[in-house]
Amino acid sequence: MQFDPLSDAFVRMYNAEQAGHYEVSLAPASKLLDNMLKIMQVSGYVGEYERVANGRGDAFRVELVGAINRCGVIKPRHSVKRAEFDKWES
Repeated sequence: MQFDPLSDAFVRMYNAEQAGHYEVSLAPASKLLDNMLKIMQVSGYVGEYERVANGRGDAFRVELVGAINRCGVIKPRHSVKRAEFDKWES
């Protein structure tokens, strides 16, 4: 049972990079994880990724490029409007 799928995905990517793997499978797939992978791809932390249908919530196959030093999530996640964003940004 996963309590935080986004945190679990980041830990899986970090552990796979530390083990020297070139790709990792992240399940379950979600829109939030898709958006985070898109940001990480644009920033150069991961290579290509694709959504793979497996009949159980889908998964992402992510190509690792060896650029992740440490990654994680900030908890608790707060819902912030655009006008309030500056207060939460450090």
